[in-house]
Amino acid sequence: MLLRVTMGGDHTFGSDYNRIKRRLHCPPLSSPLPRDRLAVRSIALPALEWRRRQEGRYYPRVKIAAGAVVMLLGVIIVFQMAVALGAPLGKAAWGGQHEGVLPKRLRIASGVAALVIYPFILVAVLGSAGFIEGDFLPWNDRQLMWLLGGLFMLGGIANLVSRSTIERYWAPVSIAIAICCWIIASSP
Repeated sequence: MLLRVTMGGDHTFGSDYNRIKRRLHCPPLSSPLPRDRLAVRSIALPALEWRRRQEGRYYPRVKIAAGAVVMLLGVIIVFQMAVALGAPLGKAAWGGQHEGVLPKRLRIASGVAALVIYPFILVAVLGSAGFIEGDFLPWNDRQLMWLLGGLFMLGGIANLVSRSTIERYWAPVSIAIAICCWIIASSP
């Protein structure tokens, strides 16, 4: 479906050029393309934009939701790394049962979450929103976003009912991530 253009004055198009041209209401090409890069961009970019719209990943709300998830997960990653490195924030993590520095097993779990789990979620969100091209995930993007939204909502509810008042501040973060995942999952 991509539009291929050669700069030697000759032009060749993919098999779907006529369909793309009809949807974009482009006039037919009567002469070889000029060597100007602007002319190439004026034909190639609308075709790519059309492709993104057809895939449902062009919509601004999806991009805004993905950006919000990236920001919020970035905050969580920094927090988890700080806890893993020994910051005295035990009341704000893992149920708030430990005052000060977390025990070694929970610090290791925070490090794994910050270096493996949350970056994987970031890549999955960016891939589902269309920022990263490729089929590197073995399952459906929408199903994954619905699942992540549900897990983050459960995490938000768990944060709301936590005994630690400091940990309750993470509930809006988790719920916001869940809502953003659902927005990405519900995009056409």
